Amino acid sequence: NDETAYVDVISKGADVGAILYYQYGNIFAGDNITITGEIFNRGKINATDVSASLYEIKDGAKKLVEKKSIGTLEPDSFSEVSFGWIPDSSGEAYLELEAESPNDNNKDNNMESRHIKVLAKEYDIKPDISYYPNFIVVDGYAYIGILLQNFGIEDSPKFNLTLKANGAVVDSIIVEGLSPSN
Repeated sequence: NDETAYVDVISKGADVGAILYYQYGNIFAGDNITITGEIFNRGKINATDVSASLYEIKDGAKKLVEKKSIGTLEPDSFSEVSFGWIPDSSGEAYLELEAESPNDNNKDNNMESRHIKVLAKEYDIKPDISYYPNFIVVDGYAYIGILLQNFGIEDSPKFNLTLKANGAVVDSIIVEGLSPSN
């Protein structure tokens, strides 16, 4: 007879954390989007000099969108925050909301992130090499896996996909069009 029990450990000091609300609907490159969330203090004392920062993480780069000063958060209270964000290109990204306070005793809950898919208003084809062998024999054959995604909202027309290695054309194929990725 196994029993599961959940224990909620509350810090004796300040304990700020972040909640990033999910964005519903389509998000388009170049549009001004309002991102909202909450910064909270679950600790037993006031959290001082509290700030909230929103970051965009795309293609391995982390970029500060905006930082806001909240001031002091009393125990068991929260502050709603909103940020303006203009995604500059289509594709996949993460938004990360980070809460900070110099007297925070628990840094484990300071960040929350959401996966966001940014669309183009027309079609936007992006290839991604998803598989290739560790070794390719000269004058031999190798299978290369390429994932094509359409980050737009319209079907693409027919296009040519060309694979190059060291600047030389290795292979080429005509793709009859691509529907938007879901």
